[in-house]
Amino acid sequence: MYYTHGRWTVRAGHEDEFVALWRGLAEWSVTHLPEAVGAVLLRDRDHPNLFLSFSPWPSLEAIDDFRGQAQFGAFLAQMRPLLERVETFTLDEAASVGRLG
Repeated sequence: MYYTHGRWTVRAGHEDEFVALWRGLAEWSVTHLPEAVGAVLLRDRDHPNLFLSFSPWPSLEAIDDFRGQAQFGAFLAQMRPLLERVETFTLDEAASVGRLG
């Protein structure tokens, strides 16, 4: 299993707009890409403009397909003005314990 992870620092006052756009991207992905099984967006309690996203993927090819979609680029273009910073990661599972999700 592989994961995508984003670390999103949102400009103050734009958090709700960012969450709506992120949700739109995640819902689009789950609806249109069979390999997309879901995603989670977490918000830091101490830094409410910091968000972390995680999505599991069955293959690196599925991640490349997701990131190569025109709609992915369109959502990111809408998000960028709301962001101070974004970092994206592609992660390999190193260990797992219990049932997640």
